Amino acid sequence: MAIYRRDIRQVAKKFEEKLTDLLWMCSREELQQFIIGYAKEQPDIHDALQNFLLPDVGSTGYPDYKKRVTQLLKAGQDDRGFRKGADDGLTSIVDELDRMIWKAERYAGKRQYKEALGITLTVMEQIALSVDNIYDHDGELVYTCNEAESVVEEIIKGDIPDALLETIVPRLKELREIDTFEAYGLADIDFLLLSASLKTSDADTALNLLSNAIKEENNPYRCTEMVKTMLRILKKEGRTKEYRQTVDKYSFLPDIMRMRFEWLAEKNDWTGILKMLDKNMALAEQEHRRGDVINLKESKLEVYQLMNDTENVREMATELFYTGREPMVQYHLLKKTVPENEWPDFLDRLLSNSKNYPGRSVNAEIFIEERQWEKLMDWVWEHTRLSSSYDSAEPYEKYLVKHRPERLLDMYRLRLINYAYGHTGREHYRLIAKTMQRLQNYPGGEALVKELAEVFHTYYRNRPAMMEELKLFIVSGKVRRR
Repeated sequence: MAIYRRDIRQVAKKFEEKLTDLLWMCSREELQQFIIGYAKEQPDIHDALQNFLLPDVGSTGYPDYKKRVTQLLKAGQDDRGFRKGADDGLTSIVDELDRMIWKAERYAGKRQYKEALGITLTVMEQIALSVDNIYDHDGELVYTCNEAESVVEEIIKGDIPDALLETIVPRLKELREIDTFEAYGLADIDFLLLSASLKTSDADTALNLLSNAIKEENNPYRCTEMVKTMLRILKKEGRTKEYRQTVDKYSFLPDIMRMRFEWLAEKNDWTGILKMLDKNMALAEQEHRRGDVINLKESKLEVYQLMNDTENVREMATELFYTGREPMVQYHLLKKTVPENEWPDFLDRLLSNSKNYPGRSVNAEIFIEERQWEKLMDWVWEHTRLSSSYDSAEPYEKYLVKHRPERLLDMYRLRLINYAYGHTGREHYRLIAKTMQRLQNYPGGEALVKELAEVFHTYYRNRPAMMEELKLFIVSGKVRRR
């Protein structure tokens, strides 16, 4: 039996040596391709590999993550290396930390929260303790710590066991004592601590924690989320009056304002809604929150539409046409509200107003909608240009080639001649050739391309790169004829 076991060990050792040789010959891509192909025939390989990569915290194969992370980051503090900017070394460290966070995410997906937290909290702590002494000019460690923080946040939000949740709070309190979390923007430990504390507190304590946290919070998104949490608690407790009072108190936040908006709309209390919107708009203008001002104006427009208040709809839609995000939406709304016989004069005033910057693409879109082809051609001639990266007139060619082909070709004749005069270099010559190739398919375009080819061959034959790029039109020193 002893001889048999020895023989088995020898065979296994030879097999291991041969396999090691083969693995050395494999690239990363080849190995991935082989494993995926083999797994299709042997599906159990996925579970076996996952169990190998994600051992239980109590198993002998579970790594000492604190030791591993500490060793990694200690290497990053070597004055001979990364402090002086050896990016490859730091990148390898960050790659290894990212693999650990990947494991933490998979552990969380399997509801193995203890393992996931063991990895992420360790990574966060060790980065915070080491970041002062590591040259991290690209912020790779900061980003990695942010990723670990996101995993912790999702775990706390999830259906985590109470016993484990209670262990997180003291752990986070320890991390809060490390100043570098806030100094480098590594993680918002106070927010994580608040989230964990809320789930272990009774309703009144949770509401008090949230109320105090909101007073200190400068991030509108975080503030909104905390108010929503307050509302969920109040709703669960059946405290309707406090629920409504909370909505009223925080209606300056867009998401909360929307809730109050819907309540008042159910009662057709348009006056109440407009009063709330005006109050919030004054605050937003005072704080120079232009995006919020636009949102509030759009809400006012919505109210005027629900009220069938045509005059105010027209006034607000006109204002948003100049300042809002979707001017074409306002154009269509205005066209519905303005009497047909008044529309031409109204549109002229709308577009000629000093608030309407002439180069806005919405002007061209309206000329297309109104089938005002001469005005579209004027706009394209005045406000588009030819550049090495983009011909801004091209989107409008499909309209102009049908309705104003002569002027379109005249425009390109001048533009291409001037462009060739003012630009040298192969990328510019390629643009000229590409544009000529497109133009020759238009009515009258073939004659224009022939004319341009003659001009370019006459004046720029000493530009070999240009002649090479125009070889489709110029062959053997002569203008090519179709």
